[in-house]
Amino acid sequence: MESEQSTSQSTSELEVLIKTIKFKKISTTLLVLPALFATISLILLLVGLSTLLRLGFTLTPYGERPGTYTPILEEILSIQVLVWGSVVGLAYIIASTIVVYIVLRDIREHIYSSAMVTYYYTRGVDYMSALYYLKDMLNRSTLPSPITGLILTLLTSGVAYPIILCFAEKIMRVHATLEEEAFFKKKRTREYTALTGVVDIALVVLTLGVYMAYMGYRLAKIFNKHVDTIHSTHPEPPKTLPQPSLEPGAWMTTSGIIGVFMVFLALSTIFAYVNFYFTPQLGLGLLLSALVVRRAERRLLGNIGLIYSLLVLLLIGGLLTGYSGCELYRGLYENMRELSELIRFLNAEFLVLFIFVNNAAISISSILPYFGGIGLASGVFNAGLVLGALSALDGRTIYSSLIVLVYPHTILELLAYAILLTASSKFGAWRDYAKLIFIGLLVLVLAAIVEVLTIAGVLSAPGTTW
Repeated sequence: MESEQSTSQSTSELEVLIKTIKFKKISTTLLVLPALFATISLILLLVGLSTLLRLGFTLTPYGERPGTYTPILEEILSIQVLVWGSVVGLAYIIASTIVVYIVLRDIREHIYSSAMVTYYYTRGVDYMSALYYLKDMLNRSTLPSPITGLILTLLTSGVAYPIILCFAEKIMRVHATLEEEAFFKKKRTREYTALTGVVDIALVVLTLGVYMAYMGYRLAKIFNKHVDTIHSTHPEPPKTLPQPSLEPGAWMTTSGIIGVFMVFLALSTIFAYVNFYFTPQLGLGLLLSALVVRRAERRLLGNIGLIYSLLVLLLIGGLLTGYSGCELYRGLYENMRELSELIRFLNAEFLVLFIFVNNAAISISSILPYFGGIGLASGVFNAGLVLGALSALDGRTIYSSLIVLVYPHTILELLAYAILLTASSKFGAWRDYAKLIFIGLLVLVLAAIVEVLTIAGVLSAPGTTW
């Protein structure tokens, strides 16, 4: 009798507690605001940096520029633009830190309260309600605490903010799925995959933070939709099955990723032409890695061929960018000339080793899934950038630079890079993984030998100079 009274009292207390729980939404404006500061800051900083780079190599011996403006005034203005960018950047750091704290706090509180409510409504004679509760608590534990997120965002100057948004959306989607299963035995919320996260970060970089506004909007939308569909009838359980949500990475097909890759590769050339310093390497590298992951189940040779083609386009994009913005990259000119002179004094064996180690250092990180393409894309794009800038500054046409694409060592190097990057799709299948890495490195050795033979042939030609 006492046991029944105790159980009844506990149930009554739990019911009272459940009825006191309130579910609130997240402000969409709050989540979009940091992206505004980030974009303005990055644009101002890049404009100021571009101007300083250009001024550093266009001053006349008398310290004057053609026209009505003196370089001193223009330099002062560019420094002022950098100061403005830094101030707005500080606003971004503060805003992103505050938003991270609020979002992580609200999501963790929501999951705790929601899991308790779901357990109350679905508890019964079996263990399923308890199992859903435990899964939700485990899901909640993978999200950083508000204080941890705040410190991480602050210490990284806001760099961690878009990454935390990715984790927050993933956790929120898992939570929504668990509750849909608990109440309706069906999943309506699409999952957030690692592939989606990689492409999201790539687009944040390529769009100078603009895409981060969409990420914030999407997180707020999925959170608020969940509150509307599952908790709008609280303290009564939900009665209407929610409508299916769109997959966050639905557009991330092979053609979609390639399309984005091509667009920003073209934009880098356009920006260079107008003397705007834009560095797409990190974002393009992430897109390459995402593409490999996306096509992991496709034929191996087809994947290698596709990646090889994109690396060729990446090299061409670098050439066009360097050629169009040669004044921005004039500082590379003397450095490359000095390196060329140094190479003349190296013996063939050491030169082969030097070239192989350089190429291997550029590409070895590409064997890692999801993020490995960053170093590779940077190396290939920068190689094209240097060649394009040198061609323009030497007074040669861009067509004379494009001939590098048919050099035997270039073909072999890009093929090796494609093999190594494709190897990342076999991560976990260790035998195939090791085999592809070995083949890729072997092709790199062959490429280094062929390049040294090519250099020797060029230097031995009558009247040839570096």
